[in-house]
Amino acid sequence: MTNILKKLLLCFCLCFGFIEAAAQYRFDHWTADNGLPQNSVRDIVQTRNGYLWLATLDGLVRFDGVRFTVFNKSNSPGIISNRFLQLYEDGQGDLWPAQKAAD
Repeated sequence: MTNILKKLLLCFCLCFGFIEAAAQYRFDHWTADNGLPQNSVRDIVQTRNGYLWLATLDGLVRFDGVRFTVFNKSNSPGIISNRFLQLYEDGQGDLWPAQKAAD
């Protein structure tokens, strides 16, 4: 009988611990309604300074945890196309977006 009680206690502790751990995570769903230029994201990188950068086919997006800032050819000199495919952060912390040819 004590083995059964030990097993039940262990199961209870494992289940209770899982519920508490699961409550620590939060999932958000971001769309164009929240400030993305479009609903499809091609790549995501979190840089050392904490920003999330998102590559979309309608601009490069920086997310600071509250708001999205969109960088595209109409508001950022040097951007030749709004179509971003991949993102890479180098060893110095610089962000390198890969763009599709000019549209």
